[in-house]
Amino acid sequence: MPERPILIAYDGSGDAKSAITRAGELLTPGPALVVTIWAAAERSVSTSAGPATYAPIFGEIDELERSDARATAEQGAALAREVGFDASPLAARSGNVWRAILDLAAEHDARAIVVGSRGQGGLADVLLGNVPGRVVHHADRPVLVVRAKRSS
Repeated sequence: MPERPILIAYDGSGDAKSAITRAGELLTPGPALVVTIWAAAERSVSTSAGPATYAPIFGEIDELERSDARATAEQGAALAREVGFDASPLAARSGNVWRAILDLAAEHDARAIVVGSRGQGGLADVLLGNVPGRVVHHADRPVLVVRAKRSS
């Protein structure tokens, strides 16, 4: 039976990079899945022109978001390989980042989830609650939350 992976949520932020480095120091090396979540462009626009008018634009935006997420996941997987993990990248589409992280952890039977304490969520984190907090609160497996060192 293959070893269960560690799921690492990665958005390219300083905290996400620190989380990978710290996970390499604290966790047993092995398989890791480095996940970047991307959101689809809104497909329903309420205008007199109708949503079909904007469909080509949304398709282009979706492809750009998907491409950026793949590149970010690969960057994170490369960092994870540098610290000893057998890491694979995964870009996943979802409108709910914390739920997607938990769903992917369950789908891949992750032995732990690794997240940075703060990502690139900005105002959305303030208004909707932060992703790491929700992951910790709802997880059914161990979660390692890592805060990047801040300059004084």
